[in-house]
Amino acid sequence: MKRQRSKAELLAHMRTYAALKKEERDGTELNKKVSYWRMGVEWSSVLWKEEKWSANEIAKLLQYVNSHDVTDLPEERREEIREMLGDRVDWTLRNCINRDKKCKNAVDQAINDLAYYNTKTSVDYSLLACEYLITCKGYGKKRLNRVIGCVRYADMQEAQIVMWLRQDLYENKGIWIELDGDTPEDPADMESSGSSIGMAGFIGGRVSVRK
Repeated sequence: MKRQRSKAELLAHMRTYAALKKEERDGTELNKKVSYWRMGVEWSSVLWKEEKWSANEIAKLLQYVNSHDVTDLPEERREEIREMLGDRVDWTLRNCINRDKKCKNAVDQAINDLAYYNTKTSVDYSLLACEYLITCKGYGKKRLNRVIGCVRYADMQEAQIVMWLRQDLYENKGIWIELDGDTPEDPADMESSGSSIGMAGFIGGRVSVRK
């Protein structure tokens, strides 16, 4: 039996669809930048608070991920990293959204396409982050699973919580992860972006480390 969607869910989808159409008219892609941005904030926050990483260590991880094209990671690279992970992790880092799903209306189709894109970005970001933890930091099974579990928990939170994590990261470690060019003095408005469906991850964004 098909699940009956709530009024709140339908309204959220309509708001996101309206935001996507506005971005299309304006030539911006904030909704597609949010997943990468979230990943940057969540991984940085977890590595700081749970792993006690320094600002310099966090910056090196972010630079490593930024050195790859997360928006177009080849499937062979994904499989290469998954093979490296092997039985080191208890998690499956794979995009389970059906890319070829044909929806009955434009709203659902846009939401599904966005979900696929954002989930792909989040998965690819996490694969690269795990690769860095193994090859550059020598992480084994216990620490990898702890970190991935914490990142997953952070990614389940509302957008405003992630905004707070970013501010906390900036105030305590001097790291600012921008979203669409915003600054600590003028942070982006997540509510107006329609990005509350936050699937998880920052495309074309920059990371600054305060000296």
